[in-house]
Amino acid sequence: MPALRRLALGEPDQPRWLTWVAPPHEVHAPALLQAGLPLARLLLVRVPGNRERLWAAEQALSSSSCGAVLVWLAEVDDRALRRLKLAAAEGRGLGILLRPWSVRATASPAPLRLLLEPTVHGLAVEILKRRGGGGERIDGVLNGA
Repeated sequence: MPALRRLALGEPDQPRWLTWVAPPHEVHAPALLQAGLPLARLLLVRVPGNRERLWAAEQALSSSSCGAVLVWLAEVDDRALRRLKLAAAEGRGLGILLRPWSVRATASPAPLRLLLEPTVHGLAVEILKRRGGGGERIDGVLNGA
């Protein structure tokens, strides 16, 4: 949340959009406000199919007006992943692709891949892939500080 907040606020004279493509649940505005996200900068895109979701995410990522684009996709091929990666580089924004646990072992051109799992104490984060290595696990409470 802190990173999303900073990306949305951007430069003082140039705030950027937070674009969420096909979130699987209703967005809870009070929680986002409590986390400091400016709701006026949140753009929710609801489209029916994967092809439309990919198109919307690619357009948002390539636009320099989006600080971050979060997209929920179950199925995506390597070509589409590469297009999303290039679009994020072009727009100089953060692209976050949220996928099901079942695809954790599949290859991806993403520079960073994380596996998030709930635990008794909060959230476990496993680094599946990162530049320079991977395979680390961090257990604990993430509190948005």
